[in-house]
Amino acid sequence: MYSRNIGRLCFVLYLLISFLIPTQYLFMVQNLILAFIPYEISQLLPLFKPKSRREWPLFLVVSLVFVLMSPNIFYVVTDLIHLNLYSFDFLKTLNLSEWIDFTYLSAGVMLALYYYVQVILTLYHLVSDRLLQRVVILMFMILSSAGIFIGRFLRFHSVHILTNPLQVIVDSLSALNSEAILWMALITGLQFLLMLLVKGVRKI
Repeated sequence: MYSRNIGRLCFVLYLLISFLIPTQYLFMVQNLILAFIPYEISQLLPLFKPKSRREWPLFLVVSLVFVLMSPNIFYVVTDLIHLNLYSFDFLKTLNLSEWIDFTYLSAGVMLALYYYVQVILTLYHLVSDRLLQRVVILMFMILSSAGIFIGRFLRFHSVHILTNPLQVIVDSLSALNSEAILWMALITGLQFLLMLLVKGVRKI
């Protein structure tokens, strides 16, 4: 509960700061809202964990919504590419507005990483079997990478899976090549590295 409230508090503070300071990265508000939604849904998964056959349909619906939304969390990390908006020529002069935007963007990425770690921990403890835990986490990372690729390069959103699923599938398969697979492998590797570092300071 404590860690969940930290995530919520930081989210609210980030939104407030977004309206108080001028920034070129105001799109981070939308992206963090989209990241916050699956984070909140993940906290509900243990509550919907089925204890009887009748509870499975609701659990599957909630899980499906979570899976469709979850790539939005780590997607925020790829927003770091927008730092190329500035030259950061610190040898010439100190442009404080550049570093305010740098701090604003970096803080949003750090918050998304916090959400991601909390989601992984929730999924890890949702399953009791050790082998199944690892399979679930690996599949989550791979699906997240695929979703991020679809969002970043094909410009589809989570809702398009429901409104135009055929187009999403066709375009995704058309874009699938060796470079796309390598890119998704790199993003999966980043997720794995993050959890490896977390495991180094917290036993899971």
